Amino acid sequence: MQIDDPVETSLARIKESVDVETTSELGGATVAGLLSLIPGIGAAIQSLADGRAKENLEKRWLVLFSEFKTRIEEIRSSIPDEAFYGSEEFQSLLAVVLEQLATTHRKAKLKVLAGALANSGATPFQKHDKELYLRLIRDLSIEDIAAMQDSRLETTSDSEKMMELTTDEIARFSRLASMGLLIEQHATGFGGGPLPVGQDRQYQIAQLGKFLLQFISSGTLAN
Repeated sequence: MQIDDPVETSLARIKESVDVETTSELGGATVAGLLSLIPGIGAAIQSLADGRAKENLEKRWLVLFSEFKTRIEEIRSSIPDEAFYGSEEFQSLLAVVLEQLATTHRKAKLKVLAGALANSGATPFQKHDKELYLRLIRDLSIEDIAAMQDSRLETTSDSEKMMELTTDEIARFSRLASMGLLIEQHATGFGGGPLPVGQDRQYQIAQLGKFLLQFISSGTLAN
């Protein structure tokens, strides 16, 4: 006699409950019971649902606001009106950051978000689309940001020194270009023939990329 997998059985029962518009089976007890049927892993997931995720989120808030306070002190002379940080606009920016805290655990990324929040009230960004910048940060890893700071991206297109890129760099730079942060230019060899992979395209930092790097900067901001 074949014994059905208990996890599959539970999932099927929940699906059936949904199909007949019975929502009680989706309550916390049912979810906990289902997870308990997954040895080891289920207990770990349940601990997140029971409060560890909330605790982690609160820790990230503390890190964020500690870095935010530090950055505010660094750029205070560049802030024309501190009332901005109590405004509806800042509240909207804060909400965008809150969305990202649930999926951001690296301290370096939290520092980036904190710097962006603080810099949002500084003079250089008064007329910039700060919400756009924060939403772009959501899709960037720390490695992406480091890649955007590559000195080779400052090379002009008419420079005799061409970038030689690895396949990983091409993949990363192409994605950043699709976000409007870099400019991608395809190149051809002498006589119009194809160039080897790694030399067949060149990249430059776009104006949007430059603004974004300044927006998350931890350095001095010019008024």
